Amino acid sequence: MSLSDIKGLGNKRIIQLLEKFPSVKSIFEADRQRFSDVGFVDNKTYEQIQEASRGSERYQEILKECRQSGIQVISYLDRRYPRQLKQEKVVPLLFAKGDVELVSKPCISIVGSRESSVESQEWAYKIARTLSNKGYVIVSGGALGIDSAAHKGALAGSGKTISVLGSGIEEVYPPENEEMIEEIAKTGLVISARYPKQGVNRYSLLDRNMITSGLSNSLLIVTSTGEGGTSSQYQDAKSQGKKILCPHPALGLEPTKGIQEMLDDEKVDHVESVDEILPKIDSEERQVSFDEL
Repeated sequence: MSLSDIKGLGNKRIIQLLEKFPSVKSIFEADRQRFSDVGFVDNKTYEQIQEASRGSERYQEILKECRQSGIQVISYLDRRYPRQLKQEKVVPLLFAKGDVELVSKPCISIVGSRESSVESQEWAYKIARTLSNKGYVIVSGGALGIDSAAHKGALAGSGKTISVLGSGIEEVYPPENEEMIEEIAKTGLVISARYPKQGVNRYSLLDRNMITSGLSNSLLIVTSTGEGGTSSQYQDAKSQGKKILCPHPALGLEPTKGIQEMLDDEKVDHVESVDEILPKIDSEERQVSFDEL
């Protein structure tokens, strides 16, 4: 955890260090020469690494609080760290509450705009519930609108859903979804790259998006205004090489401006029902699960 607080060491650089050294402990114990071929570790950064190694009391307290709250701490080097996220090198550390094994099951990510119409949310709810009953874990970002509808649909189905928060697990954002997140932690999984009691910020929301699409091979974007979080999620999924699905505009699921723009991309498929979604995701998502065996 202490590496995350060092200025100049973002997620990617921390992961580079974790891949170079056999353990976090060995990073803190290494002499300056050991970092000679790591271009971003200059003298100032090395001094910060040494200082961080001496101030471990704060992190020990966080670990203690996690144990008391039933929150698991999963590092990039942990065998429980999701294989798909390791491929994408998204974040070096995850906090998780619930059934961690769900990350290795067939997953589909479902997201959309907070300002979605009632009809759009009802469609997302029904799709999520049906896919959940067919054995898929529904992944979403815990936000209002489509995210909430997807989570609730999964809870009404098998109960297996993963909520990726942009805030810490004990500082749920948005607060209106606190009760839903508590329910998800009982039958599904709640994960975050933030310390449990940390709030949300712009960068943590970007991490949330990368994790949300990173956990699945396929992403269903139900609604989009063409800007904001859903647009960012679309770009993340493209960069990760995910299969992207959108409902056909003829369904009238508002807001649809961003969906129209996405469908101009020949790599984005339009769907109208679960019967159209399943053939597009079934072989890929289940293969991910088989690969874990």
